[in-house]
Amino acid sequence: MMDITEPENVKKWAIETFGSVECGDPRRTDRLIKVASALANNPSASLPCVLETWGETLGAYRLLENPAMSYGQIITPHWSQTYHEATQGSRTLLLGDTTEMDFSTHKAVKGLAPIGNPEQDISFSVHTVLAMDPQTQRLLGCITQEPFRRKLAPKGKRRNNGKNESGERESQLWERSVKRLGRVPQNQQWIYVGDSGSDIYTFWQTCVDLGYDIAVRVAQDRVIEMAPEDALEESDEKYLKTLARALPATSARFLSIPTHTHQPKREVFLQGSVNIYM
Repeated sequence: MMDITEPENVKKWAIETFGSVECGDPRRTDRLIKVASALANNPSASLPCVLETWGETLGAYRLLENPAMSYGQIITPHWSQTYHEATQGSRTLLLGDTTEMDFSTHKAVKGLAPIGNPEQDISFSVHTVLAMDPQTQRLLGCITQEPFRRKLAPKGKRRNNGKNESGERESQLWERSVKRLGRVPQNQQWIYVGDSGSDIYTFWQTCVDLGYDIAVRVAQDRVIEMAPEDALEESDEKYLKTLARALPATSARFLSIPTHTHQPKREVFLQGSVNIYM
C-alpha cells in the first residue's frame, strides 16, 4: 500500500483513489482530486485551512453541494481500493464504530436529528468500518460506511428507542456493514472488532454465517452453555461475565490511562484470557 504520509505520494494516491469517480465533467474530477490531496495532507483541518486560496475553497464548496455529485459516487472507489488492499494479506482487522457529527452551533443547517438533548444537540451519525493490517498496524482505509439520522420522536413522546429515520433499529448497522462486505475471501481471516454497541446476537450470527471472526466488548451478561469438556473444574458458572472473571489469566500488561474528566492520569495493570467460550 502507498504510504501517503510521504508528501510526494499524496497526489498520486488521490488520483488513484478518486480519478475514476464519474462526476459528469472532468473538471469536477480534477477538483475532487485536488480537494482529496489537500485534506490528505492535513485531515483534521477545515477546507479553508488546507486549500490555497479563497477561490479554491469556493470551488470545493460548489463541488460538494452540486446535485450531480453524491456521497456514494465519491466514496465507492475508495471502498473498492481498501477492499483490494485487505485481500493482500492473510489477516485483516475490521474496526467498526459510530461517530456523531455535532452541528449544534450551526443553527442554519437543515435536516439534522438529535444526538443528546433533542432540543439542543443536533447532528447526524456515521457508522464506519476501517481496515487495518494487524502486523504493521497500518490503516488500509475505510472499507464501508453508513451515514444515518436518528428518527425524531413525536412531540411529548419518549426517545425513539434506538431507531433511525427509516424506523430500523440502529443496532442493525453492524449487521448491514457485514452484509455489504459479503463473505470473507477464501484463505483470509477477517476479524471484526467492535465496542459494546456490537454486542448483538444477530450481528454475531451474520459474522459466523459469512466467515468472520469477531472481537467485541461484552455488554450483555448472557446465559452460557458449555460442553462438558470445556467446563472449568469446580465451577458451574452460567453467566458470561462471571465465567470470564473466573478464567485463569494468560496475559498481563501495564497500561497508561490519560487524564479524563475528573480522573487524573494513571497506570493500570490488566490481566486477560485468550480463551473464548460461546
